[in-house]
Amino acid sequence: MWRYGRLFDDAFMSPLRTRTCPALTYTLASALKKVASESNERILDIVQLGDVSEEKRRSLDVVAEKIITTVRCHPPQC
Repeated sequence: MWRYGRLFDDAFMSPLRTRTCPALTYTLASALKKVASESNERILDIVQLGDVSEEKRRSLDVVAEKIITTVRCHPPQC
């Protein structure tokens, strides 16, 4: 969806792109790395995340942990 959405509309999810929302990208990448570190070893090496300060990264890592805990404690009802 993300990759091909721009074929139909230039502005498709543009506020959520890595370049415009590095904090969200870092948080989700951090959570993914914590859950599956071997297959996502270099996910935090995304170029656009280079401007995220170490202090901000530490606080976003806490948010990522909270996301993981919440999802694990409240699995979707299928």
